[in-house]
Amino acid sequence: MHNMLIDGRQKRRIKIIESIITVLGWLYMLGFFVYTILTLVLWYFNINYIYNELFFMQNIFDTLKIISVTVIAAIVAFTIMLGWGQYNYQRFGNLDRRQFPKAVSSDALAEYFKIPIQQVEELQNNKWITLEKTIV
Repeated sequence: MHNMLIDGRQKRRIKIIESIITVLGWLYMLGFFVYTILTLVLWYFNINYIYNELFFMQNIFDTLKIISVTVIAAIVAFTIMLGWGQYNYQRFGNLDRRQFPKAVSSDALAEYFKIPIQQVEELQNNKWITLEKTIV
């Protein structure tokens, strides 16, 4: 089996596909940016429209009723989600279900790779290692 290094020379087809994906990614990000700006602008005009249409004295009671119902619904939804989150945390949050493998001794590693125990300890303790040949 030969190991290959990426040296910058790729097939023309792969370069074209990568370029198309890159352009699509940039278009998506640019579109999202334009969408965000457009949303903020339309939101501003919509707030002015709501203010101009709903905040008349003859409609103020209906507006307050709608706002109060919306706030009550938001509080109920928040309370339900908070309660559900607390229940999940109490019920499942403190469980330790992970199973870790048993520790492998240096002797077992030396036997598995068929190398001396000194080499195993050297491989475990040294920061930089130069192998003359692959041990696997």
